[in-house]
Amino acid sequence: MTGPLANALIAHADSVFAGPNGDFAAVLESLAGLAAVQAAWKPTPESNSIWQIVDHLTASKEWQMQILQTGQATPPVWKEAGEGEEAWQASLQLQASQARPSSHVVARRSGVLPR
Repeated sequence: MTGPLANALIAHADSVFAGPNGDFAAVLESLAGLAAVQAAWKPTPESNSIWQIVDHLTASKEWQMQILQTGQATPPVWKEAGEGEEAWQASLQLQASQARPSSHVVARRSGVLPR
C-alpha cells in the first residue's frame, strides 16, 4: 500500500500520540500526581478503576503495534489493578513509553520505508 492512503495513515499514527490532537499527552497530564490508592478506586465493584483503564490503554497500544508489525495479535483483556505506589508508577512509566509515534511501523508495513 502506497500513495495517499498510506500517507494519511502515517500522519494519523503520529497525530494520535503527539501534537494538538494527541490523546496520550492529555492522558499522561491528567494522571500527574494521582496516587495509587486514587487510581485503584472504583465507584462500584463492576466498574473499572483509572489504573485498569491506564493498563488497558497500554495493552491496546501494544496490540495495535503488533497488528501493524505482524498483521495479527491477541486482543487485550481487562485485568485487575496492581497494588502499591511502586506498581502504579510502573504502570504510568509503561503508559508513557507507549506514547511514541508509530508512523515508522505504518510506513514500513505500507512499503513507504524498507522493511
